[in-house]
Amino acid sequence: MVALRYLVACVGAMFVPVASASSTTSYWPILTPSSSEPWVLGQKNLLAWRCASDTGVDAFDIELVNYDLSIMTGSIPIAYRVPNTRLTTGYKNYGGEIEVDLDGTVPTGDGFVLAFVEKVHGQVYTTSEMFSIVATAPDNYTANPDDLPDATVTATLTQTPNPTMEWAITLTGALAVTST
Repeated sequence: MVALRYLVACVGAMFVPVASASSTTSYWPILTPSSSEPWVLGQKNLLAWRCASDTGVDAFDIELVNYDLSIMTGSIPIAYRVPNTRLTTGYKNYGGEIEVDLDGTVPTGDGFVLAFVEKVHGQVYTTSEMFSIVATAPDNYTANPDDLPDATVTATLTQTPNPTMEWAITLTGALAVTST
């Protein structure tokens, strides 16, 4: 059993880089959650990101990862085919936001990371900084301290990771097409 857990951790590490301030790309920052803005079970949790200009990525997938196997083994798929769209600010900014609702079966703890990926080819575009998922909101908790726009799409996570788990939500982003 220990060998299987080690194998799962090693294989998972090949697909998502270890999250740190140095691995998060600055041109495509994930604004929230963050180390100072945890997600809370039973709350409406905001996932927001921006990028300075068109990245050449039409769509991407979002996964929740934690490398501490005592907290969570595997990843939880959140959103599939998220379109990378231009914001209505008038500037050349792209980005978006998704509300993520967590029920009581989602693991809690420290060291969670969101990964923006393309699952078919194993491409990792960016990762969030590490953040916590907590059972109850801390006393100083503010759900949206930066006054980011309200999300118009909601993904609900209702289970721990498993190999046959489906995406919580599928959006309308174009699939990447490659020729051989």
